[in-house]
Amino acid sequence: MNFIKKLFGSNQIQSTKYNSGAEVNAVGFIYGTAVFSHGWNDPSELIPNETALILDLVESKSDIENRLNYWNKIYYNQITQHYSLNEKQLESISSIINVPKEKYRELYAHWPQSINEQTYQELLSQLKLKFVQFRPITEELKGKYVIKINEKFWNIKTHNSIVLVNIINTYERKIQDFELIHDTYQKAMTYGVIIMNRLCTERPPDSLYYYEQEIKKNIKSHQGLNSYDFDNYKDTKGEYNRIINEMGNDVLETVSQIESLENKPFEVIKISDDD
Repeated sequence: MNFIKKLFGSNQIQSTKYNSGAEVNAVGFIYGTAVFSHGWNDPSELIPNETALILDLVESKSDIENRLNYWNKIYYNQITQHYSLNEKQLESISSIINVPKEKYRELYAHWPQSINEQTYQELLSQLKLKFVQFRPITEELKGKYVIKINEKFWNIKTHNSIVLVNIINTYERKIQDFELIHDTYQKAMTYGVIIMNRLCTERPPDSLYYYEQEIKKNIKSHQGLNSYDFDNYKDTKGEYNRIINEMGNDVLETVSQIESLENKPFEVIKISDDD
């Protein structure tokens, strides 16, 4: 029974959708793990000490494994857009996906369009790549406001994928906790708007278009989104301050529009301080 639950559990859960500003008694976060690429078609490297977005909250210890499994499979569904497998890695899964090891430099053209739970478990057993990790909530985080990606918003179909694939891939960039966890709801909303803008404009460029169109479905008067041109080579805190100072009105307007959406690109959630 435990095996069956492990094998098929991720099909029975979804990431939780919360109301704006909801207070949640959570036990921890599901983070994306940063990935470093050594170059085009060269092997990639997972960096466990560096995390990216907060993908989900976990409200029960018994749900940790299922939620890790759920999100890790999302990365495996289109693994070639997140990680470059080497020839040895492809050889280990060649019989599972029916692709010869010599195709490791062209794997993006041969990766299965759909991976069921059993195939995912077989791939995970061989590759042992874990793109997500659980972090427990500590006492100092209680009462804070966190920015969590809303998977349902980004499930936007493109010609060969969904936008979510690009949003959860931060392209070798660590996103620090001071960017994701805040003392006030308003500051979290402000940072959330800037982070979503960064994710859409840094790569690929058409993500901003899809982002705009999704907002326009609900706000007919929406005039489009400006790029904030976040410079990743400068001081991160300084860049947030620069954007808030130079484009504060635009940021506040976008905050207001997002708050009016029922299905938001990100959710700001207060971590309950109840024991």
